[in-house]
Amino acid sequence: LISNKELHRAVMLVMADRLHYTIERDADLMYHSCDDFIADLKVVQQSLAAAGAKRSAYGPLQDLIWQAQTFGFHMVEMEFRQHSVVHARALADIREHGLHGERGDLQPMTHEVLDTFRALGAIQKRNGLKAARRYIISFTKSAQNIKDVYELNRLAFSHPEDVPVIDVIPLFEQLEDLQNSVDVLEEMIKIPEVQARLKATGNKLEVMLGYSDSSKDAGPTSATLALHSAQ
Repeated sequence: LISNKELHRAVMLVMADRLHYTIERDADLMYHSCDDFIADLKVVQQSLAAAGAKRSAYGPLQDLIWQAQTFGFHMVEMEFRQHSVVHARALADIREHGLHGERGDLQPMTHEVLDTFRALGAIQKRNGLKAARRYIISFTKSAQNIKDVYELNRLAFSHPEDVPVIDVIPLFEQLEDLQNSVDVLEEMIKIPEVQARLKATGNKLEVMLGYSDSSKDAGPTSATLALHSAQ
């Protein structure tokens, strides 16, 4: 039994029950995002601090807040990666045969690409944006490669509200691509979906440079210089 003097404990027990229902996927009682759970923890923390219990507020409770902020409900973020040529071929296949034709009309690789976006969407819907949002394009050569990914992401779903939010990350790997990377990025930031993500992330953009493949392509010395210049 909890006395009426143990209000913080009562609240924490309710939160523990909501975590249980989150695991059970009870839509009525669960936390729908880890941010909601963190917000509740901070309310308890502020109340404890205001009541003079600062050791409890900024001790174990702060540790729990940091854990929730670090790991969320998903523990580990999943990222996805595919070659730019595969995306281009999948779009060409869809344009030739139609997206809603017989399943056998499309190439297996096209189905795999579309199913990848659906898997990303399912993970994000269940565990939140931080669980799955990063989509890396190997051998990025142009801004069109980024547009291809956003188009495929839309085509993979019947309803616009089901389309997941993604951050498309260009990976420049060969010498020529490293040398052209700034021009590609200048075109990339004009894409509406990229502009929306820049607005949501405080104008932060993630880019990857390929150390291994650039060395294979141009040799370690030339690749090192190209990587330095690109950065």
